[in-house]
Amino acid sequence: MKNVYGPEIKLFALDRRREGKGWGEIRKLIRDKFRPNPLPSIRGMLRWDKLDYEELSKMAAQKVEQHMEIAKDVGLTRAAETQLHNLWELRLLGEQIEYEGWRFFLSLLESTLGSEKFRKYMGKYQSERAGQPDLQPSLLE
Repeated sequence: MKNVYGPEIKLFALDRRREGKGWGEIRKLIRDKFRPNPLPSIRGMLRWDKLDYEELSKMAAQKVEQHMEIAKDVGLTRAAETQLHNLWELRLLGEQIEYEGWRFFLSLLESTLGSEKFRKYMGKYQSERAGQPDLQPSLLE
């Protein structure tokens, strides 16, 4: 079985090596920081010393960008869930306050989708609803 360690672990090891730390100490630091299973061997880490540092840096940056995209999506979802709850609560405080909450929520959607897609999806939804009976509020009535 071939062990593959991500660029962040390899860069971490190479940076610690440049600081003058020994491979045994680096192995312990990797264990404490990343908790990989299994730990990289010293022999394996010796091969990392021959890797292209710049290429590893690019790979690590790409991985960070991918994680940031995921975090952005998760954050947006959580914000939307929280905002929807708040909107139902604001509804009880009066129309102007409720409108401000909905305006914030809709602007969040528009800034995420872009104005063109936002208008397209809103228009598509409204045209699908055309001719159907009005829906009544179903939550917190």
